[in-house]
Amino acid sequence: MQLHFHKDALHHAYFIDGDSDIVLPQLFAFIKNDLGIVFEGNPDAHVFTYDMFGIDEGRYVKAQQSVQAFDGGKKIFVIVFNTITHEAQNSLLKVFEEPTAHTHFFLVSNSSSRLLPTLKSRLVIIHGDVSKEGVEKMGEAFLMATLSERVALITEIAEEKDKQKALVIVQQIIDIYAHKKLRIDFTKQERETLQQLLAIEGYIEDRSSSIKMLLEHVAHIFPVGKM
Repeated sequence: MQLHFHKDALHHAYFIDGDSDIVLPQLFAFIKNDLGIVFEGNPDAHVFTYDMFGIDEGRYVKAQQSVQAFDGGKKIFVIVFNTITHEAQNSLLKVFEEPTAHTHFFLVSNSSSRLLPTLKSRLVIIHGDVSKEGVEKMGEAFLMATLSERVALITEIAEEKDKQKALVIVQQIIDIYAHKKLRIDFTKQERETLQQLLAIEGYIEDRSSSIKMLLEHVAHIFPVGKM
């Protein structure tokens, strides 16, 4: 598993779906080497580890993130958990919807399936089986495909009921759109597009979802041949 972030276009909240023993060394290396932030003795860098992340923990994190950074720079929260309650997730909704400036969250657990769709739509999901190379190639290929090529691919995926492939395609497009386009002057329309993509990612993992309809919606969002 390789984690890839863009330090100059860092999203405010990530969910990293993977083994914490593998994820954390890479995450800490990125925070230290790319962001220049160390955790030891730093009041603006927090690491919380829970077996179960409950409502009290959610309220505590919410209170901590509302405090302005001591040095005026970034505030980092790394939160590792095995399970998270619905109440805790609801307590974090407002935090991730209107985050404090220069505050970034990295949630680490071994399955994004336990997240509520409302919370998931506010996070960038990173799965262990999606590499940067795949993001750069497959996502771009879908966006640059002709209408007939998109229809053929969507039909193939729908017929095979290959939700994993559909999920990977959407995640790759999110990576391209969020990490390459996310910037200080991100427009309201661009933010809404990103929210739609994140919502679609969550719906794909729903057992009752229609892969065909969701991928058709993604195809509709982006004009043919444009990113």
